[in-house]
Amino acid sequence: MATLSIRQLIAASSISGAFFFVGDLANQISSMLPLRESNAVGEQHSQKPKSVRQRWTESYLQVFDRWDRDRTLKMVGQAHLTVTAMFGFGVNGWTSLCSLHLLDTVVGPSKTFGLAATKAILNQVLYSPPYLASFLYFSAAHVRQPPDADPWATVADKFPTVYASAWALWPAVNLVSFRYIPAGIPRVAFANAMGLGWTVYLAHVGSSTRRFGGGDRVQRMDSVDNDFAL
Repeated sequence: MATLSIRQLIAASSISGAFFFVGDLANQISSMLPLRESNAVGEQHSQKPKSVRQRWTESYLQVFDRWDRDRTLKMVGQAHLTVTAMFGFGVNGWTSLCSLHLLDTVVGPSKTFGLAATKAILNQVLYSPPYLASFLYFSAAHVRQPPDADPWATVADKFPTVYASAWALWPAVNLVSFRYIPAGIPRVAFANAMGLGWTVYLAHVGSSTRRFGGGDRVQRMDSVDNDFAL
């Protein structure tokens, strides 16, 4: 198979960066809107009730006013004090493209069901664990404020839950990708489109202060909830 070009790597990274941007923004919006609604319930006794349209308009205006742009840009790939503070653009896109290309090269480019299933499982076993571990470490060390004192402890706590969840989605997505989608950039675009909800989930897990393996539960989004404390 032909080798990957710099143009392909940049295109894959750009696509992933855009989807990480949308995913993190969607996660922040979903976390803020319920709080705005709860405020509206408390206010309805002291003033004339507002229409649903008014409440949602005010909610979205408040969302964009309180949007943590710094956090979202880190998800996309902004260099923030250190070159390791990048993921969507800096890590996800080109590594995904290289992983898919390597499997096509080693296992074979054929699109038979058997080979597609084999490559989907191998991708989940070989690529997914280091990818998810690096994302969790990055989130703990650079996205959350203040950063975790021990990012590796966060990785150990959250990784089993996140990796188990990945098995529910990505083998099926990659099976369809290897079976029907042309190799290269189309597969990266397909995976990002199919995984937009997964990106929202990763943004939530990465910013969460909750202990997944047990222990006390605290606010799920410190950088957002602190702004919306009642």
